[in-house]
Amino acid sequence: MSATAKETLRQEMRRRRANAAPAVLHAFSRSLAGRLRDLPALRDAPCIAAFLAMPREPNLDALLAEWAGAGKQILVPVLDPAQDAYRLAHWRPEGVLCTGPHGIREPAAPVWANPRDAQAMLVPGLAFDRHGNRLGHGGGVFDRLLAGFDGIRLGVCFPFQLIDRVPANEQDQPMHAVLTPEADYWTERATHLSYP
Repeated sequence: MSATAKETLRQEMRRRRANAAPAVLHAFSRSLAGRLRDLPALRDAPCIAAFLAMPREPNLDALLAEWAGAGKQILVPVLDPAQDAYRLAHWRPEGVLCTGPHGIREPAAPVWANPRDAQAMLVPGLAFDRHGNRLGHGGGVFDRLLAGFDGIRLGVCFPFQLIDRVPANEQDQPMHAVLTPEADYWTERATHLSYP
């Protein structure tokens, strides 16, 4: 798929997201958090890389706070100006947040983490398919984070973000599974895992 066609798909997925009622997105987020809470791959993980939701993304803040309160380490993407790249940093619910240059909430005073400490990474996106392919916003933030990540890659999305086919190229980092509020879609990439 050409870059123009990919951008057309991004615009369509942004339109779908914009047309969803806030109450519906909130309900979907709560249902998704419940599914994630019960997933053995996450329940048993001492360290999880996640994200702090932007507007109209699945908001998992309450679940992340719950996990942190139970002793899990939570890592989130933060822009490192020294490297002009996103890295993972430790997150605590009581920590001070700021809005980064791309509109992403992030810890104001990041304590950098080793990505290899996380057993799983929760990844947002504009669209996913059942084969684990993901369409992001086009900046490659999560693709670069995932490039060196050996843990379980879990795409999280609303039901209307799951489509038949997401175009992918060699730079795109696939998921082991895609989770919606209604179902989990584990891919053939997950066959070597001890989960689900």
